[in-house]
Amino acid sequence: MRYIVFLLLLVITVEAKPQNQGDTMQFWSVSYIDWPPLASEPQFQIEAVCRKVGLHCYIFEATNVIPAISQNDIDELASLFDTCFYERLTELYGPAPDEFDNDSSVFILLYPEQNWAGYFDPGNQMADSFVYANWNRHSNEREIIYAASSVFQNDIQNMVIAHEFGHMVHWQGDHSPEPVVNPTQYWEDAWIDEGFSTFAAAWLLEDFDVEMTDYEAWFSGNADLPLLEFDVYDDYNQSKLWMVYGYERFGGADYLKALRNEQLNGIDGYMATLANLGYAIPFNAIFTNWILATLIDDPTFAGGEYYFQHYNFSGYNYWKSHYIYPVATVSGSVYRYSADYIRFQAFTTNDLEVSFHSDNQECTIAFLFYSGSLITGLETFQPDVSGDVFFRRSDHPYTTDKIIMAVINTDDANPTMTYSYSAEKVTGIPAENCSRDIQVIVQDRTIIVSNRNALSYSIVAMNGKLITVGDLSPGDNQIAVSDLPAGTYLLNLNDNLKPRRELFVIR
Repeated sequence: MRYIVFLLLLVITVEAKPQNQGDTMQFWSVSYIDWPPLASEPQFQIEAVCRKVGLHCYIFEATNVIPAISQNDIDELASLFDTCFYERLTELYGPAPDEFDNDSSVFILLYPEQNWAGYFDPGNQMADSFVYANWNRHSNEREIIYAASSVFQNDIQNMVIAHEFGHMVHWQGDHSPEPVVNPTQYWEDAWIDEGFSTFAAAWLLEDFDVEMTDYEAWFSGNADLPLLEFDVYDDYNQSKLWMVYGYERFGGADYLKALRNEQLNGIDGYMATLANLGYAIPFNAIFTNWILATLIDDPTFAGGEYYFQHYNFSGYNYWKSHYIYPVATVSGSVYRYSADYIRFQAFTTNDLEVSFHSDNQECTIAFLFYSGSLITGLETFQPDVSGDVFFRRSDHPYTTDKIIMAVINTDDANPTMTYSYSAEKVTGIPAENCSRDIQVIVQDRTIIVSNRNALSYSIVAMNGKLITVGDLSPGDNQIAVSDLPAGTYLLNLNDNLKPRRELFVIR
């Protein structure tokens, strides 16, 4: 009798484990138990055929995908997942889940979907009876990565699968058992969760030993993006750069594994992780330094304190830029755990004074000094008891022709912080602290020239045709070019000391 029972169990185990190429299976679609905006979407069954059995994955394609994805594309994805994604990410983060089916392979399910490109559904990591009792939805009780079949047409399949696999492996370590009363109360905050998934895609598809430019850096579009909220596309990039900064600053893989396995969530979990790793840095200080690192990103400045090793950045979207003074009072607001960048230029040999006020003292006002594109100095201030900061350029001995004021809101208690500032130029800055006697800025079809000495100028088209000539007095001057057709032009400046030429573009 014992021998017969043993054989029966052995047969059941073998039949339940592997899938075969060509097999047809039924799957439940995404339950959306973790995404309220789509919670009303009906759940339905998907009939799918196994297109590939890999070492660590099964790739299933829904029978209604038209046209079918090429076998070559399927094979390439399976090979990449087996030889790179699975091995490298589980080594970095920790093991992948294997909750119910006693099969370590991951199902990748491709089917037509309009709402998203990829999805990891935590409902599949819970018993079907539990999911149905709490949300009236179903679980497949398998490790599944959902992907829209259109990702192959857009050539983003590798990024999407890497991202969703990041969610899956993060989930395995960073969630507590779901309590019956409130199943979602222990789920990680989105800015941490998406940080793990976006970092995973970067880690798996980029070479972290090589510097590269991040052309999608969120601050090139809108710097005032709150870190702790997750509502728009740029939040993905912001969460990635937050995770990259922590990885580079706080211990690499040890930091990631510790954060993944910490059961506290949000700021509490982040700070508990750093404490366990031996770091005693306040969260507000980390956030401030991270914001400054996105602006400075220079390994030679301040001992590399404000520097991304892996990424360079191509540009910034300043909330305000000032070239003409005085600047009357400007009012603004900034979200919590976010920042505004404000640029001051064209002050030449004059001193620059900035008066800042906010009713909120939980913020840092940073002034960054640049000579051309080179960072030369940094000064940070906290508002006094009245909420005021007064900045005078001549109090700080840095060579500069551009100053950026960063308004960094670290108040966790209020969703926004309001503030105001004004600026003016006064005489008195030492000439040796100005990097250039002439500054040229093109803005809104106007050329702004700030110069110490009298100048003559001419504008010439690229075919050599002379457009206009004139003279400029010392100080700030404006040359209107609004009547010029779109094209590239040459501005010649001459102060009888050293001629200067500037190319500018009219769009």
